[in-house]
Order: sequence, then structure tokens, then C-alpha cells
Amino acid sequence: MTRRVCASQWQQRFLRLWSRRWRVLTFGRFGQLVLEDGEAFSGRRVLPPGWRDLAGQPDSAPTAFGRLMRGSPAGYSYHWWVVPPLPGGVNNGAFSARGNYGQFIFVNPTEQVVIAIQSAWRQPHDNDALVEIVAMIRAAVRALRTEPAS
Repeated sequence: MTRRVCASQWQQRFLRLWSRRWRVLTFGRFGQLVLEDGEAFSGRRVLPPGWRDLAGQPDSAPTAFGRLMRGSPAGYSYHWWVVPPLPGGVNNGAFSARGNYGQFIFVNPTEQVVIAIQSAWRQPHDNDALVEIVAMIRAAVRALRTEPAS
């Protein structure tokens, strides 16, 4: 006899495993691997060339910018949330992985920035906290710039 496990039970187990095994440094290293277009620190390629650029743009009409959630300009591609270009260039080409309870990996190839965040929200999704994190990421990218955006 096999034991049935519903999706939410499986997700909870996976999240517990994910949060115990991956530290923020590991999230950052994974983000750096993506920023480097799939070339590992050793120089070994683990993703096909161009993968990062494909992941940084919506991959179909149903996942295009602004089509997924009412009121959200985001798109989706290769399991990454894609941010549409904004005035000032802060998000141009940027994308992020977002997990429950405030786990983030933000990758911005244009600015050569990776930001990894591990949070401990009280619920899986917190819109107020999300707004604060997005503002913090934007401020960090602006502060890290070495030259003005064109």
C-alpha cells in the first residue's frame, strides 16, 4: 500500500528541508551562478550559454509582463519572476526567485548585482513586507552603482 501525501504536505516538507539546508550565503552563491550565466566558480559550465538572458524575460504570452496577476507588472520565466524595465534602469533585465516566508534571490545582470535575503515572515506571503523588501533592493542597487544610469 502506498501513502498519499497532498501537495501542501509535500510543500511544507520541502520548505523545511530548503530552509534548513540553504543558508543565505548558499542562496547568494546560487544567484551568482545565475548572474555568471551558468558558469561555476571553477569555470565549469553548468547551464547552456544564454540561459540567464532567457530566464530574464517572459517566455510566453500567458507569462508576459502584467499578465499573471491583477495589478502586478511582473512576468515569469524559467521559475524566475521577471521585472519589467523601469525608468532609471534599476530593474532593467532583473529577475528574482521568491520563496515562502520571505526568501529571495534577486539577480540584476545589467548592474552586476545579486541580493540574497532570508526572512522569517509570520505567514507564507506578506504584501507589506514584500513592498519593503522591494524598496530595499532598489535602494541597494542604486547605492551600488558606480556610474549614473543612462
